[in-house]
Amino acid sequence: MNVNGLHSKAGNIKNTITTNQLDVIGLSETMHRDNLDSCLAEVTPPHFSLVQYPRISVHGGGLVILYDTRKFINCRLLTIQTGTFYNLSVRVKSTCGQSYNLVSIYRKPGYAGVEFRQELQTVLKKMTKREAILIIGGDFNIRVERLYEASVAKFLEILAEHDLRQYTCCETQDEEGTLDLCILKFFTNVQVTVSTVPYTTDHRLIQFDLPPTTVIHQVRATCAVCPSVCHTPLYLKG
Repeated sequence: MNVNGLHSKAGNIKNTITTNQLDVIGLSETMHRDNLDSCLAEVTPPHFSLVQYPRISVHGGGLVILYDTRKFINCRLLTIQTGTFYNLSVRVKSTCGQSYNLVSIYRKPGYAGVEFRQELQTVLKKMTKREAILIIGGDFNIRVERLYEASVAKFLEILAEHDLRQYTCCETQDEEGTLDLCILKFFTNVQVTVSTVPYTTDHRLIQFDLPPTTVIHQVRATCAVCPSVCHTPLYLKG
């Protein structure tokens, strides 16, 4: 979820995590400066730990992944350098033994050109080779509903080359379209909800229950925003 600045919202987001009983959540545009920033401690519920990538530019940036240490163990940072977008990549293993590669991404607004696509290819090649369930989420600032745009079509083609699919189907930011994306393979019987988080951000929270299996089929999801059946996984809830 794009929080558009974590400092004044950490307590509210912490309550959102506990109220919704989330096991893992990715936050983008946190705008925190380093791993000692007070907002990181303030947003972390009991029994949770986090990995973070600080804001390094004047505008935007900052990524955090929080996970419940009672459900996930052996968190390991996967370093992948990119210049056209921020990425925070980790591998965690559930207490049931299933490994997950989690990638949180934030890309600044602007044209998604050749350099971006090349770097995305590099990330996907590295992450899809690893034996784990891959989940990529974040604010890509790509309006994927505009299928008639060449840059969108090329972006989706890259995902298809790696046997991946983008599932977000409805507006994720007020009046700005589908910007916050969820990218993964096909999973079966995943129940998805999309909801707003009052007084926190104009981006929506997307969450789902992920089955502990690598069997790949199809997602059927119900959405609190979009009245039709949609395909919208983003955050783990075990």
